[in-house]
Amino acid sequence: MPFSDFDLENFEDLLLGSGDWFHAYLARLIAKADAMNRERIRLGFPDEVAAFERWQRTGNAMEAPR
Repeated sequence: MPFSDFDLENFEDLLLGSGDWFHAYLARLIAKADAMNRERIRLGFPDEVAAFERWQRTGNAMEAPR
């Protein structure tokens, strides 16, 4: 299951340490991972890594409306 809407809307707070649920820890792990380990995480959690990369590029982890 990918990040919830709440997680995506509050992504920066998750990265800053808010939250003690699995996806909050996963967001922080993705942020801390080097490029090689991020690719390893992507194998199991592709949507979550993509959300982090969107947030990194745009400051918004939510997918753009289609």
